[in-house]
Amino acid sequence: MNFDESVLYLISVVAGFAGMPIISLIKSIFDVDGGKALVIATLSSLVLAFVSVFISGGLAGQALTLEAVINSVGVVFGVATIFYKALQADK
Repeated sequence: MNFDESVLYLISVVAGFAGMPIISLIKSIFDVDGGKALVIATLSSLVLAFVSVFISGGLAGQALTLEAVINSVGVVFGVATIFYKALQADK
């Protein structure tokens, strides 16, 4: 893993931690649960992934690639989901 990939993963992880409160806020505003909540989480992760790839590309001087976006979506969604499940277990 080179420096550029490390920056992308680090920013994606930070976006994932930020994504959980954003997703929870959207879910509470629209009062959704189940499948609709999963769609909201996926779309939010996609937007946050594009932002994180754009930021890391700007920092590292790289162009936006489909592979980077797909990797970032996975990291953002995974981190947000893990963080959400960990907070739910504490309740």
